[in-house]
Amino acid sequence: MAVETRKGALASLEFIFMPVFSKQSPADLTGSLRLIPGKLTFAAGDPVTIDVTIANNGSAHAAPFWVDLYINPSQPPTAANRTWNMVCGMTPCFGITWAVPSGLDPGDSITLSSAPGQFAAPYSIWPGYFARGTADLYLYVDSWNPGVAGGAVAESNEGNNRAELHGLVVTGPNPSLLSLQSAARLPARPALPGR
Repeated sequence: MAVETRKGALASLEFIFMPVFSKQSPADLTGSLRLIPGKLTFAAGDPVTIDVTIANNGSAHAAPFWVDLYINPSQPPTAANRTWNMVCGMTPCFGITWAVPSGLDPGDSITLSSAPGQFAAPYSIWPGYFARGTADLYLYVDSWNPGVAGGAVAESNEGNNRAELHGLVVTGPNPSLLSLQSAARLPARPALPGR
């Protein structure tokens, strides 16, 4: 903003800088999933990799957060703080957890994989294949932060944190599992990854 001042016959311009304040919108996390191979029909025990892509469509940094994949849950996830192992809907009960310990900057995305060593193994049960009867997959982004209803990241839209894939057909006998951990006996998960 320019202000003209006059001193006698001389005129001068002085500039006054006035800051403009705007409210920055929060982070907005969304997710999608895909299967490799990209098909919906499997025999129990057929190898499959699940890739999930998480994006921050907001304009603020997303703090560290958890991501859960639910395989045939008894209830689909609708909010944070009900992890995949709390709503198992079949036996054997499989599910995957990923940590995003550095969070996600605005406009960035990250792809997470179910390949061995690529997920949070202490909080997951995933042998690399679907069990017989698997039909539905649900992904929930920012899935865990006990005591905070919206999870670990304050978002502009908490209603778009779920992605889903339906119509899987998995038939045939399940392979023998030698040391399957019980979903009810997984260790307590910290509120934020890396803590």
